Amino acid sequence: MTYLGTGGNTQTQLENALGVTDKLNTYRLINSLRTISSGREENGVNFTFRAVDRIYVNENLPLVPCMRILLQDLLQAQDFSNTVQSAAVINQFISEVTNNRIKNVLTSADLIRAEMVLVNAVFFKGTWQTQFKTKDTRDLPFQPLSPVSSSVQVPMMFAERHMKYGESTELGARLVELPYSGNIISMYLLLPESEGVNGWSQLVQNLNADRLSRALNNLKKRNVHLLLPKFKMETTIREDLVKSLMRMGVTDMFSVQKANLTGFAVLPQNLYVSKVIHKSFVEVGEEGTEAAAATVVVAVTRSGHSRVPLPIQFHCNRPFIFLLRDNVTKNLLFMGTYQDPRT
Repeated sequence: MTYLGTGGNTQTQLENALGVTDKLNTYRLINSLRTISSGREENGVNFTFRAVDRIYVNENLPLVPCMRILLQDLLQAQDFSNTVQSAAVINQFISEVTNNRIKNVLTSADLIRAEMVLVNAVFFKGTWQTQFKTKDTRDLPFQPLSPVSSSVQVPMMFAERHMKYGESTELGARLVELPYSGNIISMYLLLPESEGVNGWSQLVQNLNADRLSRALNNLKKRNVHLLLPKFKMETTIREDLVKSLMRMGVTDMFSVQKANLTGFAVLPQNLYVSKVIHKSFVEVGEEGTEAAAATVVVAVTRSGHSRVPLPIQFHCNRPFIFLLRDNVTKNLLFMGTYQDPRT
């Protein structure tokens, strides 16, 4: 949503980081994904998925007329002079969308001098197509990334069955697919080919959209012996998210002198992004997965044998990447890492 209101070099930087080139086509793609999602809700599916955007705008902000028309379904006027009430209103919206899994993303201090707050909230809950057996879950050692850390006992789920499996030399990883009931959305696990810091660093460095897509398209059914931790994690990212975006070349929109958000509004005092906040929740268990996330952008003004082969061992007893993907739209819904059960 932020991209749609940018111009000049601010727009160029976001296009380079996001891999997009055209606002109109991006807007059409977003609308198409919304239509597909709402159609599934009407037809009934075996999982719950909600992705909701909302833009809270200062009551007195002179929005560009065409943007007001384009985003009319997402806009909500808000009196940001009352920062406590505004934070409560936005937090309540996020909590409702995410089934009360994401709470208190914003504080009143986040909204000082706020003119606009862009919110994206996502919630997913699904059961595995083939569930893990609770009786097979047992405590086993997990080795965190740090070489000086000793292993940690975690509840480890077990399964041995045919599942889609692949190996990617481009990524430096092995992959497994775990579909959810309905076979529309799947969790994919990426395990570094090599153990330790070097293997992990190689996977993170190699990971990009094209390589990931090729790897996922080349999975084949194999007999796999899988160990996967049962886990619950909550993460809040504030300053680090802005730093990550700046490392990707997105710098101007955070600068009061350089930001170009004139697609939203033209003001005597420049509109710029002061905060990007992301909060997520993921729970993985024998029955399935529950996941939620919310991202908030705050814009302010200045002031071959006959013998049966042995199963492939895919043991997530060391750091791995997990992601949820819509197999119809190929859209990534969630992505995260499991590195240390103690954090």
